[in-house]
Amino acid sequence: MLRSLIRVGLALTVLVMLAGPLQAQRKGFIIGGGLGPGTTSGDLDTKIGVTTEFKIGGMIGQSIQLYYANRVNWTDSDFGDVQLTGVGGLGVTYQMENQFRINGLVGLASTVVLLGGDTSSDNGFGFGAGVGYEFAKHWIIGLDGSYGRISGENIFNVALTINILSH
Repeated sequence: MLRSLIRVGLALTVLVMLAGPLQAQRKGFIIGGGLGPGTTSGDLDTKIGVTTEFKIGGMIGQSIQLYYANRVNWTDSDFGDVQLTGVGGLGVTYQMENQFRINGLVGLASTVVLLGGDTSSDNGFGFGAGVGYEFAKHWIIGLDGSYGRISGENIFNVALTINILSH
């Protein structure tokens, strides 16, 4: 799965190089969400799951987005029914005129295990980075990675998402 995500990322980079100019710059308030496959690995076993993403914020100038973001990977768990791992916090995106975008995220890394209606959670420091390409107005494909240090364990998430972003 990780090799497939890397291949898609390389293909995305080639598309960015061939892309034409962005037709309209975003302005003002933004809100968006995304969905796609993802992996969670680190000190624990590697697991494949579904990634969800949420953003809300605004534009600064013509090419900088500043927002709250929450990116979570949902996988099965050895300790419960479902395990959620991810990072939520302050995100920033620089969008270029060729529809390519680079983003970063810093904030709280979390892991939550759901077991028959009960939950257990733990938090720590986390950050992430990624690239994206706006292939149609409001529609973005993104390849993102994040790292979190939670209770002495390293957790890495990689996700390939399709996002819709409204302005």
